[in-house]
Amino acid sequence: MRWLRRIIVGIFAIIGFLVVVLVAVGAYFGAKLVAPAHTVPDVAVLRLDLTRPLLAAGRRDSLAGLLQPEQLSLRQVEEALERAGGDARVKGLVLRLGAPLGFAASQELRDAVAAFRKRGKFALAFAESYGGPGLGSGDYYLAAGCEEIWLQPSGELGLAGIAVETPFLRGTLDKLGVVPRFDKREEYKTAVDELTDTAYSPPFRESMESILGSLYGQLVKGIADGRGMSVEAVKALIDRGPFLAADALKDKLVDRLGYRDEAEDAARRHAGAGAGFISLADYLRATERDTSGSRVIAVIDGDGPIVSGEGDFDSPFGVSQMGADTIVKAFGEAQRSDDVAAIVFRIDSPGGSSLASDTIWRAVSRAQAAGKPVIVAMGNVAASGGYYIAAPAAKIVAEPGTLTGSIGVFGGKFVVTDLLAKLGVSLDSVQFGANADMWSAGRDFTPQGWQHLEASLDAVYHDFTSKVVAGRHLDASRIPAIAKGRVFTGEQAKALGLVDALGGFPTALALARQAARIGAQETIRLRSYPRPERGLRLLLRYLDDQQARSAIGVGRIADRLAAQAPGLRPLLAELPALVTAEDADLLMPPLAIAY
Repeated sequence: MRWLRRIIVGIFAIIGFLVVVLVAVGAYFGAKLVAPAHTVPDVAVLRLDLTRPLLAAGRRDSLAGLLQPEQLSLRQVEEALERAGGDARVKGLVLRLGAPLGFAASQELRDAVAAFRKRGKFALAFAESYGGPGLGSGDYYLAAGCEEIWLQPSGELGLAGIAVETPFLRGTLDKLGVVPRFDKREEYKTAVDELTDTAYSPPFRESMESILGSLYGQLVKGIADGRGMSVEAVKALIDRGPFLAADALKDKLVDRLGYRDEAEDAARRHAGAGAGFISLADYLRATERDTSGSRVIAVIDGDGPIVSGEGDFDSPFGVSQMGADTIVKAFGEAQRSDDVAAIVFRIDSPGGSSLASDTIWRAVSRAQAAGKPVIVAMGNVAASGGYYIAAPAAKIVAEPGTLTGSIGVFGGKFVVTDLLAKLGVSLDSVQFGANADMWSAGRDFTPQGWQHLEASLDAVYHDFTSKVVAGRHLDASRIPAIAKGRVFTGEQAKALGLVDALGGFPTALALARQAARIGAQETIRLRSYPRPERGLRLLLRYLDDQQARSAIGVGRIADRLAAQAPGLRPLLAELPALVTAEDADLLMPPLAIAY
């Protein structure tokens, strides 16, 4: 399998390298030549364009920040709205929706908009279409947190509930002559089922019904609260969806039909005479605060599949990998910094390598032991390996819609002997050692090899559950209820004791203040770790990073395929981690949920 993966990696590495060179060099020198100053109008309305995805990590002095200067991370959006809430010049916000954020991210951003509105500001949402003929639940949930919702007359409101359709590839593999030889711990670790089965197993279906039921309840309540409706009325409307624009207006799901310029004119009138627009990115740059001398809270962003070695923490194409070496370096720097009072570890990861997860777990544990309290803020997903690395933290924060848990592991290989025979390819080998070819894709496991795989799975599962029990101070007798590979929403995880508080980054920051004994009114300074690189040094690191180029290429192709076939998104989301994993490394990804 290693030789096959090397071919794939090599192809994508070349493609990724060429794309990064052409785009990054042009963007770098373009940004150097054009550096406009930004001023906030005396009567200002903020613009936030969410028709493109938010950046993965919170570092604007990254390559992604250079290539996409108007794009912000979720944390930066929250910071800008928090500043604007106390700025008398800012009267309101126009939120343009269009790109999928993920349900937990929508919840976190909605909380930030709610806090902004509580300061006497207005918020207006506009979209050409909320999901169109497909499902538009996530962005409409966010829009429902605004006081006024606009929809283009030719658009649609794709509010029809939440659904998951899982592709099972066993039949395809059988036709190709590929045998999936995997095992898992335990029955709810269902990611591997997509390769070994042809339909939902009872545990798989039970898991899906539990997760979707929780998310559906959160969706309904959020819309009901935002639109001033009863839960029963919202459920009835969802059962009638999706909606044409005129029907959405008639049923009071939107407030106005109009085009973007009309929505912005309405916002300008609402703000008052002389009102002008400024993008949230420009506002953030124009209102930088002097926080020198303040207490420091370190922020470490962990995004994407967990892999060994260096990570691509903020790729210019939205493909991130959480490299164990990168995260260990970040924790080491924060731990050694005398002025760092606490650490907020933001995790948005579906899991990945068990070895890399354990390496990061050690770094989190060491920081805790050194007196640097670690508070985890979970994003859309922090499951499997993503939960493993959160377990030793002092506190864990998740949004109600975060996908977490998935405490389990799977491993194995594909046997392609029959496929190669159909293609006229024969394999021959020379080996010394009875198990030297254990991970060869050209032959099945021997009884001794399978026994070794089973022993490895048992060891990793026992280690995983033991560390969760110790980190969360739980009774070991609760393992069957919290583990076995079950995926939970943040809402469910909170009830089980796997999560301490519901909320987003601001909630985690408040808990970090408490842990470090920093008063609520005391000024703090956030500092990203590892310390960011700048300029050409940053650019050259990306161009020289083979693993990053591979991930960019694989991830980019996966994103395009997922856009054409949304049902394949759960499998394609795992592709970067599978391509870069070592043969003998066991994996910890959960089932991904696509909205």
